[in-house]
Amino acid sequence: MVSFVHAIVGALVAAGALATPTKAYPAALGKRVYTNIRGENNGFFFSFWTIGEYGNVTYTNGTAGSYSTTWSDVDGFTTGKGWREAKPRNITFSASVKAIAREWYISVYTSTPKGETYIMEHHSEYNPCSAPLATAKGTLHSDGSDYEVCEVDRGADFLQNWSIRKDKRFNGTVTTANHYNYFAAQGMVHNPIEDADYQIFATESFLHGSGSANVTVSEAI
Repeated sequence: MVSFVHAIVGALVAAGALATPTKAYPAALGKRVYTNIRGENNGFFFSFWTIGEYGNVTYTNGTAGSYSTTWSDVDGFTTGKGWREAKPRNITFSASVKAIAREWYISVYTSTPKGETYIMEHHSEYNPCSAPLATAKGTLHSDGSDYEVCEVDRGADFLQNWSIRKDKRFNGTVTTANHYNYFAAQGMVHNPIEDADYQIFATESFLHGSGSANVTVSEAI
């Protein structure tokens, strides 16, 4: 029955009939070409996005703010759980990642029509701030570590804000306001939360890596 549900979801997405579902999807979701599934589960918002024709990705909602994801030889994906409304909240997370991949990371992630913002808490070899398109924006100290900050122009007026933690960690609390305020102070044009589609704690990988992750996210009061 679960596999049958996966096949139906994939077919609807391919046909463009399920861009933004309003119902929760508690079972695992299988990867399809250009899949983009969003919904609500246990009071949290979740997003499951993949691109490419190769490999496999699954996303499974758990209790409250928990989720798990597995991937194998995949072109690229971003999955995560959080909130529909993006705001400068304090986000507590705990993650366990086992990966054979040159490029993977976990981060607080927001997406808007004008760009993306990553507050990266742990990553493998890939550092976007070392890329040729990156413009350095200095160093921010927050939550017990320095963060390397940069801006990447992807063209067509689409900007990425990156804040990359130097003392990598798999659990802790992210004071997002510190990052958002720093971006503004540095004159970074893209606003991370204005017109944001959502705010999640995301797992992302690309370039045919494989691995698994178990993540729990909540808002620190």
